[in-house]
Amino acid sequence: MRLTFFLAAAAWFIGQAVVAGEKEPLLVKSAYQSGETLARLNGREVFMEKCWGCHHEVVVAFGPSFRWISLNRTESQVRLQLQNPAQSALKLGYKRSAMPVIPLTPEQTDKIVDYIRYAGKKASDTND
Repeated sequence: MRLTFFLAAAAWFIGQAVVAGEKEPLLVKSAYQSGETLARLNGREVFMEKCWGCHHEVVVAFGPSFRWISLNRTESQVRLQLQNPAQSALKLGYKRSAMPVIPLTPEQTDKIVDYIRYAGKKASDTND
């Protein structure tokens, strides 16, 4: 009986229960209410794995912050930088790129671009 209660409580907590007639899981609903989509949450995971060593959300590390990138680069420029840093540097008027080529899937690129926009905007909102 205790195991049944525990499993029922766990299922409810994870968000499988119907809340006020809605069928959306609780954790998904709370993520949206806090202003973050699941894509942004996943983007943060990719960022932490692939980008954090050189870039941070607000402060300059080895590379520019996401705030700076979101304020100074278009989405297409960010995509090109992620996919081909050397070509991006030339298009922006630099002789070379300090950023190495980091293997990313198209899905990871989309997640990082979304997260850069979100983190940069969030930082701008709190620092202005």
